Amino acid sequence: MAGKTVILVVGVTGSGKTCLIRRLKQNKSSQKHEKKHDYQTTETSGFVPTKIDDHTFGEVGGKLQPLWLDYAQDVSGIIFVIDVRAHGRLTQAAVYALQLREQTQVPFVLYLRRASSKQQCAHLLSQWLLEDFRFICALDGQEGDLEEIHDFVKSLH
Repeated sequence: MAGKTVILVVGVTGSGKTCLIRRLKQNKSSQKHEKKHDYQTTETSGFVPTKIDDHTFGEVGGKLQPLWLDYAQDVSGIIFVIDVRAHGRLTQAAVYALQLREQTQVPFVLYLRRASSKQQCAHLLSQWLLEDFRFICALDGQEGDLEEIHDFVKSLH
């Protein structure tokens, strides 16, 4: 696969995987980040690689959850995206994140998007018994989360 580092990006359907990758790509190409994006996305089908610098972000759709472990075999790290406003899918996402991390031996980070506060992120992690997970709390309407993603990717070298 192209790129020095391959990062698997997974999450339940509609969690925001495509938006995150598009933001990363736009941030790299423009070197500035606008607060509002109007990303029109469709459901991810199969494995979708996106090369940014020397890294390949491999997005796998939520409906392919039974195959996530197969896609995780030769990756340097995993970003698991959870939309904290998708209340009907939070428990499912937490269970899948726990299962995937237990079955892999690569660095793993939870990307909690659309959070209202860092306290909300901490509360959800505690509620799901995921306190020991590394996580990025992407606060709604604020920046800084992409820098944390870049730090995670740098740590994979």
